[in-house]
Amino acid sequence: MRHFLPFLLGLFLIAAVLRMDFFFTICYLFFIRLPSLRQLLEQLFQRRGPEPFNFFRLGATSSREQILFYYLSLVRRAREGGFPRRPAQTPAEYTPTLNQHLPESRADIEALTAAFLEARYSAHPVEKSRVARVHAAWQRLRAALQQRKQQV
Repeated sequence: MRHFLPFLLGLFLIAAVLRMDFFFTICYLFFIRLPSLRQLLEQLFQRRGPEPFNFFRLGATSSREQILFYYLSLVRRAREGGFPRRPAQTPAEYTPTLNQHLPESRADIEALTAAFLEARYSAHPVEKSRVARVHAAWQRLRAALQQRKQQV
């Protein structure tokens, strides 16, 4: 917001020189009707370099989003481990592949896949207790994938 200060100051100077209705018209066009222009100007005034707080906070997401994250993280780690999911393969079709490579984690794979399908395709709210169980299963699966990666 501090990068917009010179721009807003300029708008207020225009308002002082011209009529107020012109100022409100410009504000309306800028903030409501032309969001692409607003985004362009934000990029022009944006500070270069990394953002100080550019990270993902999983705890700030909904229960549904957390479960989606855990499953997609499992799929990404499995792909990195050498057994990727095919593009047209459903989660239920991918489960045997995961079970084949991680036979000791069959129950966790089944639980995470079922939770993902429920979170992705159901309309009802996802309970926090379900997220805690899925998180525990995901941690065990993550450890199994890391152990498998070290063995290879």
